Amino acid sequence: SYENFLWARSFFDSRAIKLEIGGEIQTCLVPMMDMINHHPCAQVTQRRFSKERKGFEAYSMSDIPSHCQIFLHYGALTNWELLLYYGFIFLKNQYDTYHIGFEVPYTDDDDIRSRKETLLGLRHLTLDHFLRIGGLSPKILDSLRICLSDEESLHAIESDQENSTPLSQLVDASVETKVLDTLARTFCQIISSFPTKPKRDIHILKKSGRMTEVSDFDSYCEKIILASDPL
Repeated sequence: SYENFLWARSFFDSRAIKLEIGGEIQTCLVPMMDMINHHPCAQVTQRRFSKERKGFEAYSMSDIPSHCQIFLHYGALTNWELLLYYGFIFLKNQYDTYHIGFEVPYTDDDDIRSRKETLLGLRHLTLDHFLRIGGLSPKILDSLRICLSDEESLHAIESDQENSTPLSQLVDASVETKVLDTLARTFCQIISSFPTKPKRDIHILKKSGRMTEVSDFDSYCEKIILASDPL
């Protein structure tokens, strides 16, 4: 039946692991191994199929005291992936991301816009970024420093032929202020668009016991990322 198919597929997806067997990556079920829970700082970091023993082997990178639980790292998975495939989440998942993008100011003329785009390329920067728990990536700040630079700061950046001087040392203080103001306004605008705050989501979750009662699971993860930012 269709219900049995869904059960079988869910069972397989939530318990299968990938192993290299005969030179090919294969997805397979390993009895007992599927009982090991996931943890970001798992002791078991290596797993492989042994041709000599014709079986599965797992190796720990640290000593595991008696009566302590053994953990396995399932992979760099976001909360929606953990929930979809394994049925659990971490309230603060280091692999969750929130996309944020910027543009060169529309008030810039074509010449200034072209110069800024060139500098972004020379510095290996982009206007699209992903926020993570733990603070801002320096690349986000550098991208905005170029985008929001005035003529004086733009010239100073272009004068750095080796592109090795930190941009924070090249731009004017007024540009640095605009960068921080832009980020603060952006984050406030995003956070204000959510109907609830993370604490309220957790209260609803604890009260109902069901993740579906949280206003929006994805927005909860996004709020946690935004709330972790120092701004």
